[in-house]
Parts: sequence; structure tokens; C-alpha cells
Amino acid sequence: LYKFENVCVTNNIDAPKPPGLDTTSRGLLYFTNQKSMAKNPKRCVPCSKPAMDSRIEDRWDATSDSDSDLGHRCGMKGLHAMFASSVEDYNDCMADSENHKTMIRARQNQSTTHAKQIRYFEE
Repeated sequence: LYKFENVCVTNNIDAPKPPGLDTTSRGLLYFTNQKSMAKNPKRCVPCSKPAMDSRIEDRWDATSDSDSDLGHRCGMKGLHAMFASSVEDYNDCMADSENHKTMIRARQNQSTTHAKQIRYFEE
């Protein structure tokens, strides 16, 4: 069981799942102030399904060779990691044409690509 804080979720619109072809929330946008992540132009790009499927260990904090393709950890099967420092940073990163092309090639298009607001939930 994992508990995440300072995150938002996105839908992978390229991978609808039956029944009903639901896209479900499978992208985890993690808000971080790490300087190394802020310099990573691919911080908001989720890893491809083949990269996720090739992982030996399926834990959130596990690393794999595929992580280096994007310069960040991939997450775990069914829950792809993306990173940003703020909603504005996410919007800017998602608007980058190279990032958009990478997501199309990997079939990892996320919805929403431009956030206008976030909702906070409390227990």
C-alpha cells in the first residue's frame, strides 16, 4: 500500500480498458522542488508501456534501465510517474512539442494536458 502526497492524477487516453473503455487515472503527477528535476525537459513525460513491462521489480521506488530514457523514475505498472514543480510548470512541460511527440510515440497521451485548477482532498 502506498500513500502519496502533493500529487495529481491524469488519464492515459491512449489505453482505454474494458468494460466501457474507461481510461482510468493511471498517471501520477508528483509535485517536487528538486532542482535536478526542474532542469529535466522530460520530467512530465510518462514512460512507455514496454518500458514499464520490462521492469524486474514492480514497486514505486524501484529503478530500472528504462528510467534513464526520460531522466526520471517510471513509477510502477499501472501507475506512471510524471513530475513538475507546479501546475504552471506541468502545463509548460506538456506544451513542449518534443514532449508531445514522445508521448504520442509511446502511446502515453495524458488528459488533461493543460490544467486550469487542482482540487485538494482531505481525509
